[in-house]
Amino acid sequence: NYYLTDYSDNPTNGRYYFNLPTGVDFGPANTDTSSDFIVRFPKGAAIQPGQVITIAIDGEGFKATYSSEADYCIRNAGTTASEQMLTWDGPAGSVDFSATPASDNAGLTNGGEWICLFTWDGSSDLIQDVDILLYGTGTSGIINKTPNLGLPNIADIRVDSLFDQDNVASEFKDDQDETFQANNRAPGGPSITRVDFTEGNELKTGGNGITGNDETSENA
Repeated sequence: NYYLTDYSDNPTNGRYYFNLPTGVDFGPANTDTSSDFIVRFPKGAAIQPGQVITIAIDGEGFKATYSSEADYCIRNAGTTASEQMLTWDGPAGSVDFSATPASDNAGLTNGGEWICLFTWDGSSDLIQDVDILLYGTGTSGIINKTPNLGLPNIADIRVDSLFDQDNVASEFKDDQDETFQANNRAPGGPSITRVDFTEGNELKTGGNGITGNDETSENA
């Protein structure tokens, strides 16, 4: 139940990644003209301590460029050994990521964007952040789940899962404001690499992370 996303398709229709539990507008028919994606790691996928896995946007393209095959790809696995991650199949009543590949347009903007690894159990109202990265001119405003923080009488984002059948919405804890993370220069060949495995000054409690931590407070 781990997902990778850059999903902020259209602010006017609310297709933000944290709305996935609503089951609305995440099917392939709604993303075939968008470069944004939410894909789920295949069942049984795992990473061991100290292990590195490679995720390519384009499986065949990665192999042609680097003469190596990625562990996973978001689209175009082709004849490579890369295991293709899948997007939502679309039927109402369940959120299943078992058959449908991402759009051929799925990708990341060269100038800058954000990427989020998150988890969701398939029924709860709220997703949980696992790790977030901004690069280039990417903005964190699109992933701020409490945009009205500090404003009186204005509710922050509440989500009611379609799949827990309780018709009761839950509210996210406070995220940091949209300037929380320093943008990293978009790599033109080099890579962005984590150098502080303690995650620096990231808050360990009171957040929307998988252990209650606040991924939006990390100084990247």
